[in-house]
Amino acid sequence: MEKYIDKYSLDRNDIEFVDITRLSSYQSVIDSLGKDDKFILSGGDGTLSRFINRIDLYNLDKNIYFLPSGSGNDFIKYYGGKGHFS
Repeated sequence: MEKYIDKYSLDRNDIEFVDITRLSSYQSVIDSLGKDDKFILSGGDGTLSRFINRIDLYNLDKNIYFLPSGSGNDFIKYYGGKGHFS
């Protein structure tokens, strides 16, 4: 994450990191998003799968950005490589 924070000159005070593997519900995180907040999910295929399968019941009105950082990232490979998701 540090390289992206530096690359895009992001203010660390405006970023909140949440370990979704420790959450029993994503609803509180989703509900806490402000109008201009961005949700960036970082991880591999397991993280993406876990997130997608847990939010299917929620009415999500935000874009979800995925930063592939797993060991395999088969989802990204299958759908055209990391360049398609920049």
